[in-house]
Amino acid sequence: VLKRRQISILPRLPSAKEDAISRLGFGQMDKVLLQYKECFWPSGTYVFGYNFPSDGSSPAAPVASSPIMSQRSRHNLFIFNLVPVTGRAVLVVLITGDLQQLLAKKRSRRDGSFPEISAVRQALEKMFGRNPTPDKARVVRWGDDNFTRGAYTFMAKGAEPKDIETVAAPVFSGKLGFAGEHTSRNRYGYMDGAYCSGVREGNRLIKLLGDHKNNSDDGIINSDSVSSKEQRNVIQRSKL
Repeated sequence: VLKRRQISILPRLPSAKEDAISRLGFGQMDKVLLQYKECFWPSGTYVFGYNFPSDGSSPAAPVASSPIMSQRSRHNLFIFNLVPVTGRAVLVVLITGDLQQLLAKKRSRRDGSFPEISAVRQALEKMFGRNPTPDKARVVRWGDDNFTRGAYTFMAKGAEPKDIETVAAPVFSGKLGFAGEHTSRNRYGYMDGAYCSGVREGNRLIKLLGDHKNNSDDGIINSDSVSSKEQRNVIQRSKL
């Protein structure tokens, strides 16, 4: 959202922060969820991987007429088996990189097609020799979400870890803060990085509220708006 300048911030953010936002990469990822009546894959295996070969030399190489697998991709499918966790025959598949871009080009909003599901089912048939129709199927496209416009931060060419610190730094006397995985230098791209950044900003705001209470003639902020119980909860979670 910040990279696409979908929201206007006035006064403008410092130029150093805007430059850091521009340098950092923000990757696309699609998620495919498939639920079946029964499990036709090794139920005790948590994660599978499959890469789409293009030269036909692999034992798992697709037929030459395949419109998806005949394309070379830098990224494979990451397939997560939820049977050990939920007891249900559900697969969650992550599609990234070149393959995500290739499938995105094959989408048709007019016919409501889901090339991601077709690609995953082709891979499952090559892996396990079966391609049953799922009971339920869903595709989540983070790039189409107006509140995200992507899935994860990465170090694009020209970017450096210091850019994350620049993006994370609060502005306007600390009144505007930034949280999310893109503000976590050690865990950018991961959900725990987003969570910990929220704890970090919560602790910072608690301190800011306390400082205003000790010097409050302006009445802008009062720490009484944050209960002591809420403060303890945030601080306790930050120690986990």
